[in-house]
Amino acid sequence: MLCAACMRSVPDDTRFCPHCGAPRGPGGLPARRGLTVASGKFAPYAGFARRAVAHLIDNFLLLFGGGYVAAFTSTTAVNQIDPKRPFETWRLLVYATFGLVWLCYHWWSDTSGRSVGKRVMGIRVVRLSDGAAPGWGTGLVRTLGRLLSVGAYGLGLLWALWDTDRQTWHDKLADTVVVED
Repeated sequence: MLCAACMRSVPDDTRFCPHCGAPRGPGGLPARRGLTVASGKFAPYAGFARRAVAHLIDNFLLLFGGGYVAAFTSTTAVNQIDPKRPFETWRLLVYATFGLVWLCYHWWSDTSGRSVGKRVMGIRVVRLSDGAAPGWGTGLVRTLGRLLSVGAYGLGLLWALWDTDRQTWHDKLADTVVVED
């Protein structure tokens, strides 16, 4: 069995983890699931509802912020690129700009471990190995993995409902978890 605090192997007959001293609950089960983060404190895994609300906040900001940027850049450039087909050019620019804003926002939040929605909800993304912020490489894997989670009709996002570590598919690919602050 693994200790919920330090994720190390613990004999079944012990009441406390010999590595970190964390207590175990009744029946030998961990007292609480979570992770010891880089600051040294124990952080429980964030629930699905908090993650979903953070996601809604982020998407609201992306919809209006990204939509504003896309509309502004496309209306100023549409006649300069192809004045014969303005609607097709405008649509292409809106999609490209909005896609770039979406990718940059998620990559920024995945590398730092915090987005605006996660800050509001008091949760953050950390590496499972050491509890630190994901960083560039892990953030890139998580961002690209999100396309898989969403692309499978959202099943990768819903996976956190029944996973013991509350990980989505992109969390599993990047070896990250979402914890409470």
